[in-house]
Amino acid sequence: MSSLASGTLLQILHGLEPLGLDAQTLLSDVGLSAKTLQEPDSWTSVEHVDALWNRAAELTNDAYFGLSAAELIRPKHLGAFGYVVAASANVGEAIARLIRFKRLTGDASQVQMRVSGTQARYVHETVMPPLSNNRHHAEWSAAVVVSLLREITGQQSWRPIEVTFRHAAPANIEPHKRVFGCTPLFSQEEDTFALELRFLAAPFLGAEDVLSGILEQHAMEKLAALPQQSDVLQAVRTRLQKHLSGGSPTIEQLADDMGLSVRSLQRRLEEQGLTFQQVLDEMRERLATVYLGNPSMAIAEAAYLLGYSDASAFSRAFKRWHQVSPSDWRRGNA
Repeated sequence: MSSLASGTLLQILHGLEPLGLDAQTLLSDVGLSAKTLQEPDSWTSVEHVDALWNRAAELTNDAYFGLSAAELIRPKHLGAFGYVVAASANVGEAIARLIRFKRLTGDASQVQMRVSGTQARYVHETVMPPLSNNRHHAEWSAAVVVSLLREITGQQSWRPIEVTFRHAAPANIEPHKRVFGCTPLFSQEEDTFALELRFLAAPFLGAEDVLSGILEQHAMEKLAALPQQSDVLQAVRTRLQKHLSGGSPTIEQLADDMGLSVRSLQRRLEEQGLTFQQVLDEMRERLATVYLGNPSMAIAEAAYLLGYSDASAFSRAFKRWHQVSPSDWRRGNA
């Protein structure tokens, strides 16, 4: 059975309360409970997610619930994904991180970017029925990304060049035109929106200030407790912090970021008796226990924020550090 990570779903539902939506009632109506979804590593079937969208539209009497919901969501409602988006340097980096994040949070949908000439096209494919045929879900999936890009770049007037949906056009498409700033095309082959290639370089406002939103004071204190042996070591740690959620950082990336050659960076670390890999592992080990100590963070989210390609790679590393699996460590330190 295909499924989606539950934690972010619950946060989204709470974010939609201004629409008059009571999360407890909605979940109960489709056979779910908030207590179950609060388990950080629980999963929700696509059948339940499909039912949630349809029931939410009924409870709010909103035929355009997906669009309405997208306009209310802020990064804080999206858990680790919200941090990853807001901490990106620009639009292109945010979308690249989203694509990577999607692979860790369920197998029901896929995201990709296609570049052609002066345009890039964001493609969201929900591959598992019945969710793949849900209009509210399809419209939310496009509108929420458009809304977040506007907010975090500060370009509220930005609009996609084109928006396409697989489903047929509803009777009234004025809400779509208002949300997207253009007239979507319906009954198309894919759910997409197109943007100018140059918009991928648009910077995010306050990207450097977001780290504390997920690390919080406890994490910052643990990182501060690492031995401060040299300015270069501190600089490497600071940059690793920034790069981890974008994937596994390389020494080439760090050297370029610091304006050094790879050999110069290696030599400076060797003067401290360290290698790049040792510093990276040390950072990951420290942050891993911080993330797992957060009862609302799923193991897959922790793996993502630490730059691992999947949860199993993170689990192997964690067992090497602590001789227990992440889930066993969490149970023993609850």
